[in-house]
Amino acid sequence: MTSSRSAGVRIVAGFGLVSCLWGCYVTVGDLAPGTTSSGAGTGGSGPGSTGTTSSAGSGEAGGGGAGSAVAAGGEGAAGGAGGTGGAPAEGPRLDETFGRGGVATPDLGGPRGSLSVVRLQSLPSGRIAVAGHHDFLFPEAYDTGDAFVAFLTPEGELDPSFAPAFDGAEGFQSGRGVLTIDRGISSDWLSGIHVDEAHGDIYVRTRHFDRESATSIQRLWIAQVLPSGSTLTPAGNGGSSDVVFSFIFPSSAGGRLHRVITPTIVLNRLFVGDVKPGTRESFVNITIPIEVSDWIPVVAAARDGYVYVVGGTSVLRLIEGTEQTEGGEGVFVDSSFGGGDAFVTVDPGELGLGTSPSPFAIGLDLARNLYVGFTSDSTVPRASAIVKFRPDGSGLDLSFGTSGVLPWAIAAGRARPGGPRRLQWTFVRAGDPGPPHDHRRMNEHPWKRETRDLGPPVAWRFSFELGASPEELWPILIDTDRLDRAMKLPPIEYTEQDGALRGASRLFGVAFRWTERPWAWVAEKEMKALRAYDNGIATHLVVAFSLEPRSAGGTRVEVHLEWYPRSALSRPLFALGERHVRAAYQRALQRLDQQIAEDRPRHVLLARCPPALGREVQLRLAAIREELLQGGVKGALAEALLRHVAGADDMELRRVRLVPLARRWRVDERELVIACLYATRAGLLRLSWDVICPHCRGVRRTVSVLGEVPPKASCAPCAAEFSTDAPEAIEVTFQVDPSVRQVDTRVHCLAEAATKAHIKVQQPLDPGDRRSIETRLAPGRYRVRIVGDPRYRFLDVDDVNDVNDVNDVSDFNDLSSRSTVQEVTLRAGDRAALRSGPSPVLTLVNDGPERRTFVVEDVGWADDALRPAALFNLQEFRDLFAFEFLAAKVQIQVGEQTILFSDIVGSTRFYERLGDAVAFAAVKRHFHEVYTAVRANRGVVVKTIGDAVMAAFRDPGDALQAAIALQEQFDEDRSETGLRLRLTLTKGSCLAVNLNSGIDYFGRTVNLAAKLQGHTSAGQIVFPASLRDDPRAQRVLGAQKIPVQELTLDLPFLDEPLEVCRLDLHRREVAPPIRMRPARHRRAGIH
Repeated sequence: MTSSRSAGVRIVAGFGLVSCLWGCYVTVGDLAPGTTSSGAGTGGSGPGSTGTTSSAGSGEAGGGGAGSAVAAGGEGAAGGAGGTGGAPAEGPRLDETFGRGGVATPDLGGPRGSLSVVRLQSLPSGRIAVAGHHDFLFPEAYDTGDAFVAFLTPEGELDPSFAPAFDGAEGFQSGRGVLTIDRGISSDWLSGIHVDEAHGDIYVRTRHFDRESATSIQRLWIAQVLPSGSTLTPAGNGGSSDVVFSFIFPSSAGGRLHRVITPTIVLNRLFVGDVKPGTRESFVNITIPIEVSDWIPVVAAARDGYVYVVGGTSVLRLIEGTEQTEGGEGVFVDSSFGGGDAFVTVDPGELGLGTSPSPFAIGLDLARNLYVGFTSDSTVPRASAIVKFRPDGSGLDLSFGTSGVLPWAIAAGRARPGGPRRLQWTFVRAGDPGPPHDHRRMNEHPWKRETRDLGPPVAWRFSFELGASPEELWPILIDTDRLDRAMKLPPIEYTEQDGALRGASRLFGVAFRWTERPWAWVAEKEMKALRAYDNGIATHLVVAFSLEPRSAGGTRVEVHLEWYPRSALSRPLFALGERHVRAAYQRALQRLDQQIAEDRPRHVLLARCPPALGREVQLRLAAIREELLQGGVKGALAEALLRHVAGADDMELRRVRLVPLARRWRVDERELVIACLYATRAGLLRLSWDVICPHCRGVRRTVSVLGEVPPKASCAPCAAEFSTDAPEAIEVTFQVDPSVRQVDTRVHCLAEAATKAHIKVQQPLDPGDRRSIETRLAPGRYRVRIVGDPRYRFLDVDDVNDVNDVNDVSDFNDLSSRSTVQEVTLRAGDRAALRSGPSPVLTLVNDGPERRTFVVEDVGWADDALRPAALFNLQEFRDLFAFEFLAAKVQIQVGEQTILFSDIVGSTRFYERLGDAVAFAAVKRHFHEVYTAVRANRGVVVKTIGDAVMAAFRDPGDALQAAIALQEQFDEDRSETGLRLRLTLTKGSCLAVNLNSGIDYFGRTVNLAAKLQGHTSAGQIVFPASLRDDPRAQRVLGAQKIPVQELTLDLPFLDEPLEVCRLDLHRREVAPPIRMRPARHRRAGIH
């Protein structure tokens, strides 16, 4: 039995001593909590004897492993046939992606004896650890070795990377991926194993049986084996006589400390020892007295500092801590379990398995619900049952099965006489017809209801070992457009019809059409998609990727394709394409892995070089270069832009996004934007205004003229309408002019996860479904929502790994304060904020009547988008694209702006004194000087009003520097005209609107700057105190060393007085600040 990290438990059993005298009985089940279906298996038995069950074949839950479930069977020398798991129509069924039809039969070698597999451990990587020994009844077994350790791949094959060439430690041999242990003086029984993939350690525990004296050797022997099987380090000795089993589990103390529990038959004692890697004398016995007579522990499991040991029909719970116990400290009996007895016992009569049922497997879920599998005594046909105990040991969970007991039937059978001399074992892994738990498994996708009546699929499963990390691979693997192009798959045409995404493509001259469902993914972990075909040999295709880090570094990438044939006649045709598709993936992934190893930039990974440009185009590019240089573009920047247009991958040029491009080229973003504006006027590029959905952040509409941007837009996939006045609703991009280069805009796949990189989890759920998923959410704030519902809630992931509170799992808090893995339950309609530790397990629950898609996304927007405000604040844009304007009903938020108002003081008298002609010429020169000062300080003139100027800046420091420069230029000593200016500044959010067929700024910030003109005299600069407090403005004021006067104004349009600052550059001798009246309050929201 193994347990996944979800709320459900995967229950699989394999048991039975295999020999020529006894048969092997196997039952396979894969259940969600509360399931009442049952499965039946078949097994062989030797001639003249019915099958029996031996504890030597019991399965053990992997210590914290969350891999695939396995069971075991085998066949002996005399022909005991290996059993396979059966299932009724609606019960558990075999996972057909494992081995052949759900059954794997690897050759574990050995002589003509028989094997007992006593330990199976599913690992997070998807591999399966197998350990056991040759049966001591067969002398031939001693010729090669007694105990063995091996690994199966997720496909059910022997993992040849394990133990390829063992370095010759005495008593150990290797070959073909099987490590055999032969201590020489006796037979070796393997009594315990634990694989610690996180640290790359394998711990095995053996005891020895002296064949000549027929006695058991009292000392136990422990070894540490590295994953390669090439190094073995003895790790100490310890134990006692009459040993039955040993259980190895990771200590809650952390690090690489592991513990071993060794129960005995006679003494009713448990011996506990600590094992540290690389040390020989670390095993120290700790005796724990047990007050139950004839209690023989058989199976055990550990989680979060608790250890559960099962013998007979009783469960004992131990706890790790610092309390002193007999013989040492570290592990002691948990007297709070089972109502104060430390034990919980189930009445054998409730199981219906005879008077002496035996436990064979144990499992735990995240809430510490305990599942134990029992098998019957000598009753034939065989039977078994699984029970569920409450977390506190107070009794059975009556909601499980029938009053806490789920019965299973195991059929007995006769073996055919005679059999192969070469010993082989059969391993079975179960599939899951219900809610998914193990997300590495192909057959657990979110579209079960849509595909369940289509018959068995044809499954292709490819596994690749890459050297790159999951973090390096994920952004490229989810970009399936790029990946499929690298695999030379045909392009696809996508359209939206009634809210559904329709795809069309041609393969081998045949047109295919399909509907593509919303994808499901968990960032840096897995991605799944479904296509429902209108025509062709398949009705549906499910594609899935999964990434799992390897303990030795790198990543195991699994690609699963599940085809649902349209008819039985078309099923054989799929075999024709499997090898071709596997080879295509192999080539693309090997190329990708090599490029990552060469540290190539991300934008060139799996890139394709374009064809060379013709002579005529090259001459045109040379002319455009000269035009860019004449416009003031730097030569190096012009060269980089032209090289990019001529040589970049087509995918890079579909939408040229300047912000990431400036970052990659390490150039000033503003300079690159200006260069592209000039390149647009020169005919190299085209300017586009993209309308962005605020939910999926995808492009919903692209227009070439700003005036065509609509006031509202919609997104059918998100079932949402939105206004374009939001700050993130419009992005400015550029495309290559077709007259320069024809960019291939065809796509090869939707790449939904890549286009929605801000979404870390997306999972569709059918009504009534519940799904638990493991995430890799980093610390930060996330937004949780349902697609189509504007409401949302927040999930805060803390930067700690010991969060004590577990959301929506009430029993967890009462059991431990040392939880390191947290489960967060998300239900549609809930609005309460949630909190967790890193990489939480999310349990999604759809209680509603309709299919819903859950989304967990980053709260913030990436800084990779060029917003309209960046162009509106450029004088070059307003000069080069003066024809651009907003539609009458469109308003665009341009974010925080610093507004500058400049006005000539005494302009009426100025005209009267100098006359219209002279005064007009002076005012015109004044406009030129104001424009020059504004542009020199990275600002833009928005408009002129009479002889007044309104300018905008993104940086308040730039605005203040421009104002000081203007006052110094128009000082009272200016002899030619005597023009004097008054300047006001404000900082705050603004709207871009259409006014007089131009782009104007509007809002309270603009209004306040204009009103402050009435409180400003010649030579002065007035601005709110909040602007002075900005660090960017502080730097300018500190460098200029200008005295700042502070005063409070009563403005009729404000509810409260406003604290402002005044600079008078022509009276710098005024040193002490002046406060005309104490400020009572600063009006909120006015800057």
